[in-house]
Amino acid sequence: MHGLGAAEASATALELVRTRHGSPGAALEQAHPFMRILRDAADAVVKVDARAGSVIFAGAGNIVGRILTATEDKALVSRAGMLGEQTHVLDDAAQAWPERSVIVFHSDGLRNSWDLSAVRGILQCDPAVIAGWLLRDYARSYDAVTVVVLKARLNEQRRSFPVTREKLAPTSD
Repeated sequence: MHGLGAAEASATALELVRTRHGSPGAALEQAHPFMRILRDAADAVVKVDARAGSVIFAGAGNIVGRILTATEDKALVSRAGMLGEQTHVLDDAAQAWPERSVIVFHSDGLRNSWDLSAVRGILQCDPAVIAGWLLRDYARSYDAVTVVVLKARLNEQRRSFPVTREKLAPTSD
């Protein structure tokens, strides 16, 4: 999904998800018929409970999510299909978000072959550094890419950094 039509469809989908209550899967299911009118898209919603150390994820299309610790790499799986087109039931996947872990979400503009364990100390870096490293080494030259990195920190507010090739914008949850 690219161009002005894609931007309008994205804004509408975001507003639909923000105004719907319930789980991430339910929000995507509710947005699905509206996206059929606008344009199909790969979409994902994640609900983060920083205090409880948990995430609930639902996605459709080419969205990859992974929770990484020093010893584990757990996938958050999107369903095949596209929102607004044909997709399977959008189930929620609940996972623990341990202290000192990192969650990475990205579009298909980033190659799936990346491995943070190959870079000593990267999990201790700021989320923007992690996202920048992924973009530098694994972005496909022929596709748009978005990377979002969330980092669990001891006794601090958890922060996220959505990163695209065009901008770097920190946000708080």
